[in-house]
Amino acid sequence: MEKQYLDFAGNELILDFDKLSELVRAKSPFLRDEDGIILKDDDGNNIIDDALHVDVSKYELLREMIQIVLSGDEVDDKLGIMGLNSLPVSFKLSYNTLIHYDILKEVE
Repeated sequence: MEKQYLDFAGNELILDFDKLSELVRAKSPFLRDEDGIILKDDDGNNIIDDALHVDVSKYELLREMIQIVLSGDEVDDKLGIMGLNSLPVSFKLSYNTLIHYDILKEVE
């Protein structure tokens, strides 16, 4: 059975979970000792921590943006661009940011 996507503002959009996970992942996934020094293996290479480290500020901001878009006001498709222009600034900013960082993307 073929998947059926709903249209929004002329596009069929989805949330990219992999991209979201990539964006909130902390930049330094290395194991550290009690003093904060990066641990090395026998060959002198940094030891990577397998646990997921999340940049909490990015996570919370993106979570809130997704919440705003998912709970946003209904847009009357008959109004077209005029309907989109009447949306709140928080929705527009969240929508544009999620599109910009490829979290909200068109179905391929």
